[in-house]
Amino acid sequence: MPVAYWQFPPPNQNPTQGRPDYNMVQHDAASFHTKNSIVALVPALVTYVLLGSNCDIIGRRPLLLLPFVGKVVWYSLLLVIVSRDLSDGWLLGAHAIESAFGSSGLVMLSAFSYITDCTYELRRTRAFLLTEGSVFLARILPVLAVGIWLRFYLYTVPLSVCLALSMIALVYVLFVQPESVESV
Repeated sequence: MPVAYWQFPPPNQNPTQGRPDYNMVQHDAASFHTKNSIVALVPALVTYVLLGSNCDIIGRRPLLLLPFVGKVVWYSLLLVIVSRDLSDGWLLGAHAIESAFGSSGLVMLSAFSYITDCTYELRRTRAFLLTEGSVFLARILPVLAVGIWLRFYLYTVPLSVCLALSMIALVYVLFVQPESVESV
């Protein structure tokens, strides 16, 4: 915990010396999350609008390819930030770079576009349900397990696992995933 959060009145006046000022911690955390949301929203929105509206022209693969490139860059930068213990500004910059590649919204758009392109109408509902269930599990399980995981492995191992998974997904999109738009 940074030294700025500790109270330093004379010891005889404050018996809670050595305890963090939680109001200051909450204020700084809220401020960081607000900045992080803005930094992530603006570039992702621009990329999402530009690529999403043109996906019938440029194809579905770029919609999958760019976010995974962004994820590889994001997790690589996070490993550097964590290993060098850099400031929050570096974290915001890395998140802005990752968001400029389209982030998770573009992956969802392309996934639903693939389902629409590649399934028959009778099976489409089941495909959408399986996709939504997978997304639900991929979002909820890490949130529930992250505390336990970080207690044993700190940040380097989880970030390395996420980087490896992103690289596998990138290779899959590059070499295995077919284009579903026939006119591209």
